[in-house]
Amino acid sequence: MCPQMKSFAECTLLPLPSDLTLGDGYLILDNEFRVVLAGVRGSRLERAAKRFAHVVRQLTEPRPLASDKSKGPRVAVVVEESADAAPGTPDDESYTLTVSPDSVLLEARKTCGALHGLQTLAQLIVSSPDGYKLPVVRIVDRPRFAWRGLLIDAVRHWMPAEVIKRNLDAMAAVKLNVFHWHLTNDQGFRIESRRFPRLHGLGSDGKYYTQEEIRGIVEYAWDRGICIVPEFDMPGHTTSWFVGYPELASAPGPYTVSRQFGGHKATMDPTRNGTIELVLEFLSEMISLFPGRFIHLGGDQVDPEHWQSNSAIRTYMRENSLEGPHDLLVDFHNRIHRFLLGHGREAIGWDPLAGSSLDLGVVVQSVRGQQWVAQAIRGGHRAIASSDYYMDAMLPASHHYLRDPFDGEVSDTTEEQRALVLGAEASMWTEFATANNVDSRIWPRTAAVAERLWSPREIRDVDDLYRRIPALSWHLDAIGLTHKTSPRQMHKDLAGGISSDAVQVLADVVEPITLEARWKLLAHYTTTTPLNRLVDAAVPDGETPRGFAAKVAAFVADPTHGVMRSELEAELKTWIATHERITSDVPASPHLNEITSVSKALSDVAGVGLACLAALHSSKAITREERETHMAILESAGAPRAEVTLAIVPGIRTLLEAVPDEPPTAIDGIIDEVEGQ
Repeated sequence: MCPQMKSFAECTLLPLPSDLTLGDGYLILDNEFRVVLAGVRGSRLERAAKRFAHVVRQLTEPRPLASDKSKGPRVAVVVEESADAAPGTPDDESYTLTVSPDSVLLEARKTCGALHGLQTLAQLIVSSPDGYKLPVVRIVDRPRFAWRGLLIDAVRHWMPAEVIKRNLDAMAAVKLNVFHWHLTNDQGFRIESRRFPRLHGLGSDGKYYTQEEIRGIVEYAWDRGICIVPEFDMPGHTTSWFVGYPELASAPGPYTVSRQFGGHKATMDPTRNGTIELVLEFLSEMISLFPGRFIHLGGDQVDPEHWQSNSAIRTYMRENSLEGPHDLLVDFHNRIHRFLLGHGREAIGWDPLAGSSLDLGVVVQSVRGQQWVAQAIRGGHRAIASSDYYMDAMLPASHHYLRDPFDGEVSDTTEEQRALVLGAEASMWTEFATANNVDSRIWPRTAAVAERLWSPREIRDVDDLYRRIPALSWHLDAIGLTHKTSPRQMHKDLAGGISSDAVQVLADVVEPITLEARWKLLAHYTTTTPLNRLVDAAVPDGETPRGFAAKVAAFVADPTHGVMRSELEAELKTWIATHERITSDVPASPHLNEITSVSKALSDVAGVGLACLAALHSSKAITREERETHMAILESAGAPRAEVTLAIVPGIRTLLEAVPDEPPTAIDGIIDEVEGQ
């Protein structure tokens, strides 16, 4: 929902459209507001119109639309053609949206364009004292990239169907159109195979999607203009395959579903006819479930040890002039890709596959950096960028927003080569995420990636992005995402029902350490490790630290600003009191033991903040010793504790840096001279 918009600068649409012209006035929404389909109809468009009406009700509750006995305004949806290409492939997703004081006209050449236009219209709804309305506006919009994806790993931690569906709704809201579904790995085989039932029967711990569920989710996605690309990782990351079919492996079993993360030695034997036959028959079955054009075959992190120690594999490589493990890897993938081509499908693989011998038809997806995108397109391959968009890295939205698929070495390629970049994907791997907190790891930051892929490249204003994210976050919450509600529930669970608001205050000012830092602790985690600690409830790039930093900047610019000083003082005192409350509850809530050091650090830095606030307000300087003491507290508090960091430390540091130093005394000069010697 957009706040009352008086100028383009107040627009909160996300992603921003290609072109927007704001007019005068508003269209009032009343109980007769309705969608009328003109031109091409079709069941998918009819269902979209019903969903739009439902979303309008969700966004405008609990206050109903104004009553009006006259015939109310309508949304006329005009679609020119009935057929759409599969999302993610070049097609016309453009639309034109015209809101006048008495009607709405949404025009699109294809149904997908109309779906995007309805999402924009939902975000445009204005709440005002006199009811709900739409601003008079004309929008002409089209995507920059055809492939705008989100990957969710449903293997390392299981993601039930309802998690997938609500994330598909969120994807549609920000015009993402490819759902990359990671379905098999060492930790589980998450899809039913009726031809090879031991795959899911023994390789999933009972947590897998039935074929009926798969068909339902595929249809659910297609209704929202989203194509599903399933990933069956091979020939590495295949331990779960071997639990039921150990004969596929390069080394003898037995095998069990892995509880450990990271790399594994277990690898398919790509030289056995039986391996190829089973894989191809399995893929034939999967093709019947996934009507999209692409199948992702993985191809990353293949440990060659079992290949190199297997005499039959070494013989195959020698007889087929394969010089090393990479050649064998590519040979395997080329054979599968050619099979897929014969069934009207194409293969995608991770960039470790890249090389001159890889079939040109295989799409290369970057996992190690933009240089691999550049290498792929220089070699004539289509490519998908993803290495800059790992949402599990716990980096801020601004980090992803300022990285473009055409950045890095790709910028040095030709225009013809850059045309081979299909787009990009945000990736959510789940070593450190469960169904309980995965939404808060994906959203709302992934909206920054969505805008990077949809909107013109020159739209890069980070401050404006952060201005618009809260409205989008509210919108996602209203349509069923749990990125807001699940962390709050986790705060209550952490507190054991005691002073959960104190835990919430603490969680709002910390953020998880980065994936790189947490990965160093991976040995302490397995698939059965409960992810129910403060680090799992904390969200990356939270609103509270950003808001605090903005207040600090305003106060430093004008220390006489009494209102801002009062707000900062109240916030700092709340953080000091939070530690006192958490400490008093520790005996009754053992879950809080780990976080008392975090709350103590928060209390300490808040004390520094209060001292700096007072000094700035009174124009009082501080001594060198005081500054050193304050700096030591900030350095200590800024270090990770319980796998979180205090995100408000930079704001406190800004306050300290603004406080002037006392003029040096004679004794200071003597001390400096002695220390220099």
